[in-house]
Amino acid sequence: KIPGNSRTRNLADNISDLKAQVAANQKGILLIHELMREYGVEVVQAYMNHIQKTAELSVRELMKTVSADSMARTGKSELVASDQLDDGSPICLRVGLDPVKGVLPLTSLVRVHR
Repeated sequence: KIPGNSRTRNLADNISDLKAQVAANQKGILLIHELMREYGVEVVQAYMNHIQKTAELSVRELMKTVSADSMARTGKSELVASDQLDDGSPICLRVGLDPVKGVLPLTSLVRVHR
């Protein structure tokens, strides 16, 4: 632990960021309601489902490519990274990739930093 570290870089900036995120979400809600009034709930939901399915397929294809690249470079179908938190504590990530399905299996053990 670093003496005097409040576990945040700048509290005022973090609060401002949260307020901006809330405002953006509120604006998004208003715009979705406007679309629903103009085109109907069924049409908007149908388009949202199409967007989600397309995004899912795109991410799966990307994960297949990343998995194949990792396998070619390291002999393993996984991604590994490490960094340090503001207080100097290490943070490490190891993500196994399913090269056939293009998904990230959620089978990892997690150690919580306190």
